[in-house]
Amino acid sequence: MDQQSPITSLIDRFGGIRPMARALSITPGAVQGWKSREKIPVDHWQAIAAAAKAQRIAFKMTELLPASDTQVAA
Repeated sequence: MDQQSPITSLIDRFGGIRPMARALSITPGAVQGWKSREKIPVDHWQAIAAAAKAQRIAFKMTELLPASDTQVAA
């Protein structure tokens, strides 16, 4: 079973691409791009944190870091 990326998991917790886009007042295409690239631009991080808090969505800022920044070297 494949594990979801942190970005995909976060989008799912918002209810999907369209609900997350609506919560952030951005286009669904922008959220789809984040999901495809598995990366969210830094300038959206604070809005995501605020929207997650407002909707009582479990969230940690570290989820927004690229995978290579969150992995510990072996």
